[in-house]
Amino acid sequence: MGADDGNAAPEHAQGLGLSAKRARKAHQVLSQILASAVGGGRLPRNVAEGIKLPKVQRREMYFLTAAQEVAGHLEWGGVKTHEACTVRLPRSLAEELGAYLAGRLNGREDLVFTAPCGGPLRESKFVPE
Repeated sequence: MGADDGNAAPEHAQGLGLSAKRARKAHQVLSQILASAVGGGRLPRNVAEGIKLPKVQRREMYFLTAAQEVAGHLEWGGVKTHEACTVRLPRSLAEELGAYLAGRLNGREDLVFTAPCGGPLRESKFVPE
């Protein structure tokens, strides 16, 4: 890469099919490498500095209610991130909840709170229509 090739790098990265975000990340890594070479006296200047980078387009986020997301049906399974979720509770509430759950089934699909006749509580019971 010559001294005048710096501004071609982001365009080249996008020409390779990289998204604007990936092109910016690649530029960041290259810039850090070149800055280290400048600091070590191996290059006179960092040609990656001052390059106009592609803008990352942010999409508007849409949020669905639970009913919209699964078409009104309950979906059983792991969390979307595939990671465990920890809910922190005050000690007094944890003790009370522990006493409430003592002796109850505690399998993966057993519910903590159920409808009066058993089964899951539905959102429609809490949210006025």
